[in-house]
Formats: sequence, structure tokens, C-alpha cells
Amino acid sequence: MDYIDITPSAQEYLAELLSKQDVEGISVRIFVTDAGTPNAETCLAYCRPDEVKITDEFSDLEKFRVYVDPNSVDYLDEAFIDYSADRMGGQLTIKAPNDKTGAYTHLTLPTNR
Repeated sequence: MDYIDITPSAQEYLAELLSKQDVEGISVRIFVTDAGTPNAETCLAYCRPDEVKITDEFSDLEKFRVYVDPNSVDYLDEAFIDYSADRMGGQLTIKAPNDKTGAYTHLTLPTNR
């Protein structure tokens, strides 16, 4: 999956979150809602094994698998996911410059570690 860059710190953080879910085989799904419109939003969610679709693209990272909705692939080109620890816990940041009609979007999800 060359079109999404998930930094090592984001991978560690997500792996830690997944390990707390107590669901065998749980992974992460990345998708874009309202893709290609001004209302587009890039989303990252848990993905249980029974939620995987046969058409999903996927990539096996060191500690978990990432699924991508096939309709979102073109909009996730050059996407970047990073985690930065801070005094308040940290922030998971998703940047997907192509999810809107050529516009740049930046979504920051505050988290507590």
C-alpha cells in the first residue's frame, strides 16, 4: 500500500489501541466519506474480522493489518498518518491532501494514552 504513509509512531500507537480491544483479529480500516466533494472526510476506524469486505485493499504492517475501502483509494494517494506524544497524551494526525476535489485536508484526533 504505497499511497498511505503510516509512521512507526502511529503504527505503535494503533497497535496498542488494537491490543486493548479484546477482539481476535481486529484491525484498522481507512476510508473517505463524501470523497471528491467539499464535505469529504478521511476516517480511521476499528475493523472486526466480520466487517472485512472481499473488495477491500489491505496491507499487513508489522503488528496489524490495514484495510482500505476500494472506493477511497484514489482519494488517499499521498495520505499520511502520524502520532505525536505530548503532555496531554498525544495526537493521531491524518493528512489526506486528495480526499476533497483537489483540496488539502488535515484531521487531528486527540487521544489519551
